[in-house]
Amino acid sequence: MPVPRNLSSSCGSCVKYTAPEPVFDPEHDEMELMVICNEDGSYTEIYKAEDL
Repeated sequence: MPVPRNLSSSCGSCVKYTAPEPVFDPEHDEMELMVICNEDGSYTEIYKAEDL
């Protein structure tokens, strides 16, 4: 899906999924940013790659 504008104004890929807990292993992933969508539509950052 498109990256929400309030997260990034540049091109990128975005995946939206539902899980009981975030599943992420930074040693085996190429993810740059992980956020949780709050009930009010805002986002809480839970992971950001150091080289961004």
